[in-house]
Parts: sequence; C-alpha cells; structure tokens
Amino acid sequence: MKAVFTGMDTYPARSLRLMLESVGYEVTMLSDAALDRLSKVGYKGGVRAEMLKNMGYRPAEIPFVDESALASCDLFVDIKRKEADTILPVYPRLKGKMVMYVINGGWDDYEDYAYYYPTITNNMWIMGAFRTWSPIAWDIKPKEVAGTKSPMGLLHNAKNWGFGGILDRVIDRTGLRVYGSYDSPAGMLLNDKVPEELRDASCFVHLKASDCPGWALFEAFATATPVVVTDLFIQRMNFRDLYEDGVTCLTWGKTSYEKKDEKHLVEFMDRTGPQMIEDIVECVERLKDPETNRRIGMAGHERWKQLTEWTPVKRDALAKYLGNHVL
Repeated sequence: MKAVFTGMDTYPARSLRLMLESVGYEVTMLSDAALDRLSKVGYKGGVRAEMLKNMGYRPAEIPFVDESALASCDLFVDIKRKEADTILPVYPRLKGKMVMYVINGGWDDYEDYAYYYPTITNNMWIMGAFRTWSPIAWDIKPKEVAGTKSPMGLLHNAKNWGFGGILDRVIDRTGLRVYGSYDSPAGMLLNDKVPEELRDASCFVHLKASDCPGWALFEAFATATPVVVTDLFIQRMNFRDLYEDGVTCLTWGKTSYEKKDEKHLVEFMDRTGPQMIEDIVECVERLKDPETNRRIGMAGHERWKQLTEWTPVKRDALAKYLGNHVL
C-alpha cells in the first residue's frame, strides 16, 4: 500500500511515517515543486521543505514524489481540513482515501475534525479520532547529570507568539535563552544542535499555552531536561498524562485562568502579569538544586518514553482504525 503525505514539518512527518510503515504503508511526500504546481490548480495545502530548511529543521528523510503519485496512492495525508478539501476537486479519486494528521492542539477549532475525515492525532480532544502520544525514533540519550547553563527554550517568533509580552523580563530574571527563527532572541538553532544545548541547560522553559504535541518539549523530555510549562497549556491540551506538576515537570501560571468546565477555560489575568514572571523564576530557582533537577528530569523522561512507545497494541489499533475508515 502507498501513502502520500502533503508537505509537513520534519518531526510530525517522521512520527507519522513510523506509524504508517508499521501497518504496511510505503510512505512518500509531495515535493515543493509538486505543491507549487498543485497550488496553481486550487490546492492550498502543504508546508514547503525549503521553508523548513530556512527555519533550521533537518530533512524528514522521506522520498519526495510529484503529484502524479496521487493518481494511484491508497492514502493521502493532509494536516488541515479546509486545505484538504481543496485537493478533492483536483483529484476526486481521493475521496474516502484521505486522512488528517492533526498537529494542532485545543478543542475549539479541531474537536469535530474526525467527522469530516479519519484523523490521527496527539490532540486528545478530537472525538472519533485515532488518538495517540506521537512516537518518534530518536537516537537521543538522557543526560547523566543536571545541566548547569542558563535555561533554554525553543520558539519561533517568540516575541509575538505565546507569552511574548513577558519574554524580555523573564530573560532579565533567569538568563533564559530562547532559540528560533523570525527574530527569536537567541537566534536560530539547527536541529542537530538542540540535544547538545539541552544537555547543558538547567531546564527547558516553554512560553506557549498551545502546542500539540510540542516537539521541542519532546526533545527536552528525551534528554531528561526538566520542563517548565504553564498550567494553562496542560489544561488546554488535556495533557495531564504526561505533565504532572512536581513529578514530571514544574508548572507556572496557575492563577492565570479559570476552569469553567472540562473544556472551557477563561483567561482572566493579563498575560503580561508579574505573577507569571515570579512563578517562572521560582521554578528555575528550584531546578538549580541538582537532586531536584535530576529527579524531575528523569521522571519526565521515563513518563514520556512510556507514553510515546509505539507498541504492537497501538499498531494493531491503528490498522483497525484505518481498515474501518479508509476505502
């Protein structure tokens, strides 16, 4: 069986390849040239590999194909529903052969995705989807001793996304190094260099409240670097299995929102509020203790490793899901 991916980010593509190859698919990806040609006839999807390269990502190492592969593939994978809709007028044969791989979090915009297309996702809110902690094959070993350099983060466009309003003050108080493209303060960091920087960092501070699953966070867990994340992120993403305050991570911003019910959260504190900064500083200070750092780092690593392991049970469940939903 043959599966063709639209263009997508490196780590999501590698994760999905691992899953689909385990159930018998040969995986390829549309090239930039193919996406450009398809855009001229109405298809609006796909992330260009050249753009990802310019953002510091390693290649996904998935063979590229041109659009002719869509004339015979058994499965086409897109990442956004409205963009996926635009391929059907061009290749109507793909109806019933399409799957969404949702790599965005939260329930509001994504809860009903699986009503339109079969969906594979780490988004735990999507009913009717194949929901799983995204597996990844990384040759990254956990660090053996706590890092002693200043905290680090990975976030593109850090001054304008997430909690950019407090970024400069957090940097002043903690020495946080935030790497990424689009003018992130510490500049762009190539993927190949991330594990090395994480090994030296005392902790990983994530200044976002929405990420699914958050591959930068996964890299931190893989190296046993303690994660410092906003409680709002855990609640909004429904990621309580992995993130347990004081055990697998440290959390901040507990006073920044109100929980109306299981899904609905209301932020009632300005994201630039000084309490958030104090919370982050407190977390960073706690992790200066080598014993605390090592305990939380390793607990996070082991929990992440357990949840993301691609087991025969998960493989068989995916095969059954696709067999029930794909023509």
